Amino acid sequence: MEADLTEDQIDEFKEVFELFDVDAGGRVTYGEIKRMVKGEWGLQGKEPGDHEEVDFPTYLSIMAKGLKQADPKEELLEAFKCLFDKDSTGFISPSEAIQILKTYTPTLTPEEIEEIVLTLTPNLTSPLPYQDLLHILYPL
Repeated sequence: MEADLTEDQIDEFKEVFELFDVDAGGRVTYGEIKRMVKGEWGLQGKEPGDHEEVDFPTYLSIMAKGLKQADPKEELLEAFKCLFDKDSTGFISPSEAIQILKTYTPTLTPEEIEEIVLTLTPNLTSPLPYQDLLHILYPL
């Protein structure tokens, strides 16, 4: 399952895993994983108990499966809101947009990613509205 993930996605998942692995024991509980994904991806009822621990490879497999089931537009919107727009301004920095696009749209080339971001902020210094970025990536 991990073979379907890019190195950037694996690195991103590793960072999140380590945030929840507060004792640095290399394991998190299944309940923590459910909190990470806010109960999405079908992680309710049929999986192990909330207190059962899983290691990083198991966690990565769960996350890879979840990515296949997830709505990419909703996932990006949540990433913008939760990780980068802590002040609820509706804007993110160009560097944050580039990192999100690398992680959540692995089929785009670096040139395509830069072109998308330049469309919204030509000088690459001004914050950009992430709703506009979503409309470019996922037109109605």
